Amino acid sequence: MPAVTAAAPPGDLRAAAGVSFNAEADALGGKTGSQKILNRLVTWRSHAPNALPQHGGAEPLHSVHRVTDCVVAIAVRYSAPVLVGLGHPRCGTAFTAELLKHHGLDVPHERVGADGIVSWMQVAKRSAVPWGETLTEYPTGSKVFVIARSPVAALNSVAIENQQIRSIGFRSQVIWDRRRIDLFCCQSQTGFYDFFGWAAISLAYWYDFCLEDSSGIVFRVDRPEDDAVLSEFVGRPISRIGKDIWQNPGKDRWIKQLDAKIDEMGGVATVPKVHLAKLVDVTRRLGYPEDAEFFSRYL
Repeated sequence: MPAVTAAAPPGDLRAAAGVSFNAEADALGGKTGSQKILNRLVTWRSHAPNALPQHGGAEPLHSVHRVTDCVVAIAVRYSAPVLVGLGHPRCGTAFTAELLKHHGLDVPHERVGADGIVSWMQVAKRSAVPWGETLTEYPTGSKVFVIARSPVAALNSVAIENQQIRSIGFRSQVIWDRRRIDLFCCQSQTGFYDFFGWAAISLAYWYDFCLEDSSGIVFRVDRPEDDAVLSEFVGRPISRIGKDIWQNPGKDRWIKQLDAKIDEMGGVATVPKVHLAKLVDVTRRLGYPEDAEFFSRYL
C-alpha cells in the first residue's frame, strides 16, 4: 500500500478511500463491471420473482437504487418491527448475529432476515453499502441495540480493518457527512498512514451514531453477564454457555497484521484532543470505565 505523506490534503485522502467500494465490479471489467452486476441482479429477479422471503407478515421491497462508479445499491425497506443490532467493525457484530441464530432468531449478519439485521453499516441507513444490505429506515416499533467490545482491546483489530479501503472509505464518508469530521486528520510521526489514530476517531464517532439510534441497551460481547441483558431485550433466554459460536478470526489473509502494542505505537497521542475526548466519553457510555481511564492518559 503506497504511503501518503503529510503534504497530502485530507480531502484527497477521503477521495482516495472512497473510490473502490465494490472490488467485484472492478474485477468484472472496470467501467462495465457495475453494469454486469446490475444485469446479474435483474436476471436473478426475473428468474426468482417470488424468492424474496416474507418478514413479520410484511413483504420487503428490494429495489435497485442506483449504479454509479461500480457501486450497486439495493434499498431494503420493511414495514414490520424488527431487531436491529448496531456496532463497529471488529467489535462483535458477527458473534452477536450467530448467538441470536443459535436461539432461533433470524437476524443475520450484514443482511436483513425475518427478524431483523445485525450490521455495523446499518447505522448509516444508506441504500449503498460496501457489503450486504441494510434497512434504509427503521420500521416503527423496531428494537435497536448497540453491540460493543472493549475499545482498548479492539483498537488493534480496528487498525487492521482500516487497511480495507471499502470499510474505512465508507466510515470516513458517513462521519464527514454527519459531523464534518475528517477521519484522516491525524498521521503518524513518520508521515505514513496512522491506522491507530484513525481507529480511535472511527470508534469515537461511529459508536456515537450507534448510541444516538439505540433503544437503550448496550450488549458487550466480552462480558458474558450481558447475555441476561440481551435476553430481556429480545424477549427470550439468550446464553453463550455451551454454544459453539462462530467468531471473526480477526484478520483477513491479505491484510498485514499490526502486531505492535498500543503503547509502543505512542498510544493514541496523534489523535487531536477534541476527538480523543469524544472517545473517552463514548467509551464510558458503552460501559467501559477502565478503558476510558486509559484513553484519558493522552488528553
